[in-house]
Amino acid sequence: MVQENEQQGQTSQPSAQKSEENKAVKKKKTNKNKKRKRSKVGSFFMKWLFILFCLLASVVAGLLVGYALIGDGAPSDVFKIDTWKHIYDLVFS
Repeated sequence: MVQENEQQGQTSQPSAQKSEENKAVKKKKTNKNKKRKRSKVGSFFMKWLFILFCLLASVVAGLLVGYALIGDGAPSDVFKIDTWKHIYDLVFS
């Protein structure tokens, strides 16, 4: 095709085709970059959600171990408000 264009004296079409190909390649790269940014943002939030979940789970596990096993209390008492009011009164009064 390039040879036919050169024979006809038209050399502008191959350069136009190259610029169109370059534009197509750039579009593909920008689409990939957008997808990467989205996946990076998604993975960022997933990491933080995982960290918060692990933090919450460790706090609950610590409360259960500390109150039920070490303190000889009932494990279900950890989740009652009256227990925490009593502990607050002991500490601050």
